[in-house]
Amino acid sequence: MNFRGTILAILVGGSLLVGALVAPPAFAQADLVGALDIIDQKPTVPGVNTALVYTNTSGDEVEVKMAARDSEGTGVGTHHLKIPPYGVRFVFVSQFIAAADLPFVGWVQASASRRVHASAILLGLGATDLPSLNRPQSRMVFPVTAAY
Repeated sequence: MNFRGTILAILVGGSLLVGALVAPPAFAQADLVGALDIIDQKPTVPGVNTALVYTNTSGDEVEVKMAARDSEGTGVGTHHLKIPPYGVRFVFVSQFIAAADLPFVGWVQASASRRVHASAILLGLGATDLPSLNRPQSRMVFPVTAAY
Protein backbone atom coordinates (compact mmCIF):
# COMPACT_ATOMS: atom_id res chain seq x y z
CA MET A 1 0.00 0.00 0.00
CA ASN A 2 1.33 3.49 -0.75
CA PHE A 3 1.77 6.10 1.96
CA ARG A 4 -1.08 8.27 0.66
CA GLY A 5 -3.41 5.29 1.05
CA THR A 6 -2.07 4.69 4.54
CA ILE A 7 -2.58 8.25 5.73
CA LEU A 8 -6.01 8.36 4.10
CA ALA A 9 -6.93 5.13 5.89
CA ILE A 10 -5.93 6.73 9.18
CA LEU A 11 -7.85 9.94 8.48
CA VAL A 12 -10.96 8.18 7.16
CA GLY A 13 -11.01 5.58 9.92
CA GLY A 14 -10.67 8.21 12.60
CA SER A 15 -8.46 5.93 14.66
CA LEU A 16 -4.86 4.82 14.79
CA LEU A 17 -4.26 1.66 12.80
CA VAL A 18 -1.65 -0.73 14.20
CA GLY A 19 -0.26 -3.83 12.55
CA ALA A 20 -1.47 -4.66 9.04
CA LEU A 21 -2.96 -1.57 7.43
CA VAL A 22 -6.07 -1.94 5.33
CA ALA A 23 -6.85 0.49 2.51
CA PRO A 24 -10.18 2.32 2.67
CA PRO A 25 -12.73 1.59 -0.05
CA ALA A 26 -11.84 3.25 -3.35
CA PHE A 27 -14.82 5.63 -3.21
CA ALA A 28 -13.82 6.86 0.29
CA GLN A 29 -10.21 7.37 -0.77
CA ALA A 30 -11.23 9.31 -3.89
CA ASP A 31 -13.65 11.51 -1.95
CA LEU A 32 -11.08 12.30 0.71
CA VAL A 33 -8.35 13.08 -1.82
CA GLY A 34 -10.77 15.46 -3.55
CA ALA A 35 -11.77 17.02 -0.25
CA LEU A 36 -8.17 17.58 0.83
CA ASP A 37 -7.24 18.97 -2.60
CA ILE A 38 -3.85 17.31 -2.51
CA ILE A 39 -1.70 18.70 -5.32
CA ASP A 40 1.96 18.93 -6.27
CA GLN A 41 3.12 16.16 -3.99
CA LYS A 42 6.14 14.29 -5.21
CA PRO A 43 5.91 10.55 -4.56
CA THR A 44 7.20 9.30 -1.27
CA VAL A 45 10.11 6.90 -1.68
CA PRO A 46 11.13 5.78 1.82
CA GLY A 47 9.73 2.68 3.53
CA VAL A 48 9.42 4.65 6.78
CA ASN A 49 8.14 8.22 6.66
CA THR A 50 6.69 10.86 8.95
CA ALA A 51 3.44 12.62 8.03
CA LEU A 52 2.97 16.09 9.51
CA VAL A 53 -0.77 16.77 9.81
CA TYR A 54 -2.22 20.27 10.25
CA THR A 55 -5.84 21.10 11.09
CA ASN A 56 -7.18 24.63 10.68
CA THR A 57 -10.15 25.23 12.98
CA SER A 58 -10.52 28.89 12.05
CA GLY A 59 -12.60 30.52 9.34
CA ASP A 60 -9.49 32.00 7.67
CA GLU A 61 -6.84 30.48 5.41
CA VAL A 62 -3.61 29.62 7.26
CA GLU A 63 -0.11 29.38 5.85
CA VAL A 64 2.33 26.99 7.51
CA LYS A 65 6.10 27.18 6.96
CA MET A 66 8.31 24.22 7.91
CA ALA A 67 12.06 23.75 8.26
CA ALA A 68 13.67 20.33 8.75
CA ARG A 69 16.94 19.87 10.62
CA ASP A 70 18.98 16.71 10.89
CA SER A 71 20.20 15.24 14.19
CA GLU A 72 23.20 17.63 14.13
CA GLY A 73 21.00 20.71 13.64
CA THR A 74 21.87 21.30 9.99
CA GLY A 75 19.00 22.60 7.84
CA VAL A 76 18.06 20.03 5.20
CA GLY A 77 14.87 21.38 3.69
CA THR A 78 11.94 23.77 3.88
CA HIS A 79 8.34 23.62 2.76
CA HIS A 80 5.18 25.66 3.05
CA LEU A 81 1.53 24.89 2.51
CA LYS A 82 -1.78 26.69 2.77
CA ILE A 83 -4.68 25.27 4.72
CA PRO A 84 -8.18 26.47 3.77
CA PRO A 85 -10.70 27.52 6.43
CA TYR A 86 -11.68 24.49 8.55
CA GLY A 87 -9.39 22.34 6.39
CA VAL A 88 -6.83 19.59 6.93
CA ARG A 89 -3.53 19.18 5.08
CA PHE A 90 -0.59 16.84 5.51
CA VAL A 91 2.89 16.60 4.11
CA PHE A 92 5.48 13.82 4.29
CA VAL A 93 8.90 14.81 5.60
CA SER A 94 10.51 13.13 2.58
CA GLN A 95 8.68 15.60 0.30
CA PHE A 96 10.84 18.53 1.37
CA ILE A 97 14.16 16.83 2.08
CA ALA A 98 16.62 16.35 -0.76
CA ALA A 99 17.20 12.74 -1.80
CA ALA A 100 20.88 13.21 -0.91
CA ASP A 101 19.85 13.80 2.74
CA LEU A 102 17.99 10.47 2.98
CA PRO A 103 17.97 8.53 5.21
CA PHE A 104 16.79 11.32 7.50
CA VAL A 105 16.34 11.36 11.26
CA GLY A 106 15.86 14.76 12.83
CA TRP A 107 13.24 17.31 13.76
CA VAL A 108 10.98 19.88 12.11
CA GLN A 109 10.07 23.35 13.29
CA ALA A 110 6.93 24.97 11.87
CA SER A 111 5.24 28.34 12.13
CA ALA A 112 1.74 29.32 11.08
CA SER A 113 0.08 32.60 10.26
CA ARG A 114 -2.68 31.62 12.75
CA ARG A 115 -3.04 28.88 15.32
CA VAL A 116 -3.41 25.36 13.89
CA HIS A 117 -3.57 21.95 15.52
CA ALA A 118 -0.59 19.82 14.58
CA SER A 119 0.23 16.14 14.92
CA ALA A 120 2.79 13.74 13.48
CA ILE A 121 2.38 10.12 12.42
CA LEU A 122 5.27 7.74 11.76
CA LEU A 123 4.35 5.30 8.99
CA GLY A 124 6.14 2.08 8.18
CA LEU A 125 5.05 -1.50 8.76
CA GLY A 126 2.54 -0.05 11.20
CA ALA A 127 1.69 3.45 12.32
CA THR A 128 2.24 5.37 15.53
CA ASP A 129 1.70 8.93 16.61
CA LEU A 130 4.69 11.07 17.53
CA PRO A 131 4.91 14.05 19.88
CA SER A 132 4.33 17.57 18.65
CA LEU A 133 4.95 20.58 20.86
CA ASN A 134 2.92 23.74 20.49
CA ARG A 135 4.82 26.93 21.25
CA PRO A 136 3.58 30.52 21.65
CA GLN A 137 2.83 32.64 18.55
CA SER A 138 1.65 29.70 16.40
CA ARG A 139 4.96 27.84 16.46
CA MET A 140 5.22 24.06 16.53
CA VAL A 141 8.10 21.63 16.99
CA PHE A 142 8.10 17.99 15.89
CA PRO A 143 11.07 16.69 17.91
CA VAL A 144 11.14 13.22 16.30
CA THR A 145 10.83 12.83 12.52
CA ALA A 146 12.30 10.27 10.13
CA ALA A 147 12.34 9.20 6.50
CA TYR A 148 14.38 6.18 5.40
